[in-house]
Amino acid sequence: MNAYPHLSENNSKLGKLVAGLNLPALTTCRPDAPCMKTCYACHGRFNMFKNIKNALMNNLKAYLDNPEYFFEKIIIEMKMSGYRWFRWHSSGDIPNYDYLVGMIHVANALPEVQFLCFTKKYEIVNSYLDLHKEFPKNLHMVFSRWGEYPVPNPYELPEAHIRFRKENGIENNSVIPADAHICEGGKEVVPGHKYTCSNCVNVTGNCWKMKSGESVVFGQH
Repeated sequence: MNAYPHLSENNSKLGKLVAGLNLPALTTCRPDAPCMKTCYACHGRFNMFKNIKNALMNNLKAYLDNPEYFFEKIIIEMKMSGYRWFRWHSSGDIPNYDYLVGMIHVANALPEVQFLCFTKKYEIVNSYLDLHKEFPKNLHMVFSRWGEYPVPNPYELPEAHIRFRKENGIENNSVIPADAHICEGGKEVVPGHKYTCSNCVNVTGNCWKMKSGESVVFGQH
C-alpha cells in the first residue's frame, strides 16, 4: 500500500485558513544551509513530538516511494478540504527538481488555491525558470535569505529576510531593504491568540501577494 502525504491543518503558525505540507528539516535542506544550527524546525514542536516527526518522515517517504501518487493525493485532499491557501514546507525544503515540477502540477490543477513556498533551494528554482521563465500565477515562490549568505536571484523573485536577535551574535541586518514588509506572525492579536498566516491572507502586501523585487522580514524564531 502506498504511503500518503499528511496535510497540516489549523496549526499554531498557519491558522485556520491555511493548509500546508511539511518535510523533515536538514534531510531535505541544502547541505550548506546557514540556518542549520538555529533551525526552529529542529528545536521546536517539529522535533519535540514523535507523532509530528513521524508525519514529516512519512511525507518524504510517500514522495520517494511514489511521486505521482504523492502529488495527486495532495490535489484530491485539497479539493475535498475547501482550503484556498496552502503553504509548502514550514519545515524542510524542496528535495529535488522533479519535486518542484510536482508542486507546479498541483498549482495548475488547483487554480483557485494560492500556494506559497519559501525556499533556499535557489539553484533548483533558477534551473526551472531558465527553461520555463515563469511559475503558475497562483504559485508564489520566495527566496529565503539568511543575513549576507549569497542568494543567486537573477529573476528577482521576492525575498524573505531574517531580523536576527542580538543575543545570537549576528548584528548585521543591513541587507534588509528599508521597504520590506514586516511579518506580524507570533504577536498577540488579543490575549491568548497570536497572529498567524490566516490573519494575513487578505491583507495587501502579504507574502502571497508580493511582487518581483519585493521583500518581507521575519523576526528570528
